[in-house]
Amino acid sequence: MNSTNSIVDAYRKIEPEVSRVYVIPSIPAVAAQNPYLRLFYSPVEKTDITLNSTSLLSPIILLRRILGEKSILHHHWFECHNFFSMINLIYKLKILLAYRLLGGKLVWTMHNLQPHHRRYLTANRILRKLWSKLPNRLHVHCSTAVQEASSHFNISPERFFVVPHPLYPVERSEKREARSELGKRYPQLEGLKTPIILMQGYIAEYKGIMEVLNLLQQHSIDLSLIIAGPVKRYEEEYATKVKELAANLQNAHFIEGYLEQDELDVFFGAADFVLLNYQSILHSGGAILAESYGKSMIAPRKGCLKELTNARLFSNEGELLKIMQDISEKSETDDAE
Repeated sequence: MNSTNSIVDAYRKIEPEVSRVYVIPSIPAVAAQNPYLRLFYSPVEKTDITLNSTSLLSPIILLRRILGEKSILHHHWFECHNFFSMINLIYKLKILLAYRLLGGKLVWTMHNLQPHHRRYLTANRILRKLWSKLPNRLHVHCSTAVQEASSHFNISPERFFVVPHPLYPVERSEKREARSELGKRYPQLEGLKTPIILMQGYIAEYKGIMEVLNLLQQHSIDLSLIIAGPVKRYEEEYATKVKELAANLQNAHFIEGYLEQDELDVFFGAADFVLLNYQSILHSGGAILAESYGKSMIAPRKGCLKELTNARLFSNEGELLKIMQDISEKSETDDAE
């Protein structure tokens, strides 16, 4: 395993004469919802390496390879969620295998061990297992992910390299001003009891939101929980349950919908802690976003979250409850002083 802060250095180790990098999926398409890929590849754009990104893999890369192009194909994610996407993955595997046999270099960024949506599990397991054998190198965002991914896919750790997830460019807000602005934009969030804990991001079952709401329902914990984000595809039923339970709790508030950058600044600025309760995780963009805002986190000892330095970590529901009770009691002591 090699660790570097530069994806450019990693590419040049894989193919010293690399002139073009193909990225799957389309960077602009992903950037419409998440700037991760745009930030990740910004160092490449400052070099003489040509960067092409697409969501549709064209056989033209095979022709260019036959003509001697020194290229790398870097694939992010790799999962199917319906029959059409499963057929698309099978098609991709054929092109990727031909590209590799022609001497092209393949890289896979392994964002998770298995899809979070839990659909087409058998197909995903088989296709991801096959795909994991093809890349020359596999990219992850932390050392812990190397250990877990190499074990899960039975791959030598030497095939992995680490380039950290880039921080997001954000505008940090002063807490008092952010809370005032939050109350103006969302009257139901005006004058919330502190501490304020934020769970932000796509609403999905693997995020463990219902488990946190159940703790608030079953125990008297003096704090305010804000759940904010759009509903992830196929998670509509789960989101309805979150909405109904939150509506029955005085200290839980559900704000549904995509948050623009200025809204993220306000929500994170107003929060005392960011809570992550992933039931399964390898990498977490949510943790990087919280880190970008300089926020303390409450997170499970899973995946890359184990390496967080600005977090209170838990291993089970009992430890999570204790952390929530502790920060609630500390807030009361601070207010009294």
